[in-house]
Amino acid sequence: MPKKKIGKKHAKKRHAGKTTSAVELFSESIKATFDLNIFIVPLMAIVFGLIAMFIIGIVSLPFIAIGAGFFAATNIAPLIAVAIIGAIVVIALIVVAAAIVSGFYYKSIDQYLKEKKVSIEENIKFAFGKWQKLVGVSILEMLVSGAIMFLVIVPAMSFIIRTGIIPSDIVSTALVSASETALITALIPAFIVLALAFVILMAVMLFINPLLFLWFPTAVFEKTPALECVRKGYDTGKSKYLRNFGAILLMGIVSTIVVGVQMVGPTVIIGIVLSIWIELATVVMIVKIYRENA
Repeated sequence: MPKKKIGKKHAKKRHAGKTTSAVELFSESIKATFDLNIFIVPLMAIVFGLIAMFIIGIVSLPFIAIGAGFFAATNIAPLIAVAIIGAIVVIALIVVAAAIVSGFYYKSIDQYLKEKKVSIEENIKFAFGKWQKLVGVSILEMLVSGAIMFLVIVPAMSFIIRTGIIPSDIVSTALVSASETALITALIPAFIVLALAFVILMAVMLFINPLLFLWFPTAVFEKTPALECVRKGYDTGKSKYLRNFGAILLMGIVSTIVVGVQMVGPTVIIGIVLSIWIELATVVMIVKIYRENA
């Protein structure tokens, strides 16, 4: 009898240490979305997002009113100051609101996958309680993404300026003649360079994302400081980089198909539903990956 108990214990350990393949992760995440009850999570996230935007709109009204007064008085300097301060406040509130709603989203998905239920009040309070850490990790993610974008786009813009691939004389003539066709034709080389830079940027982000995508969920579920969550999220993503890359790639392919359907879809409603669905499947997959390594 004791031997059987030991055998079961070891079996559980082996099962816990099993690594799910990229295809399994992808298919299990898609399958989880077939349970329509799980859609309460993205729907509530949308509701909280709308409430947040309403509150942000109310906060921005004083800045708009004061700015309108300076505009009417043609007082440019105070107008610019109010506009800058207002923009900073609004952007800060958007970042905070997005972090809290995302924290609610991840916590609720995790709860539903484990318990098949969602405590909306409990989870939104949970996210509010961690808002500082969630905002900190979100800002770090944005800074890394912004730095990568800067390193790709700036050289492309520099190349366009230094090589003179935009014929200034043709552009000037097109502007004077108000010919949109001539102007677009003159700018085609620049568009090509920027399109190539965008493709490179997407490729770089695709390969970098497996090292970044666990930062936020780690901040949601761990009690450690923000920087420690970033380190742990990075190490976890790095340890199973190829598997995670494959899962993200599969979900990215489906996302691309969804975008294509949205562009040719007969109604806006279909596009919205598909967007909600693929976002839900993506979060489910990320939570599954985190829990596998927790």
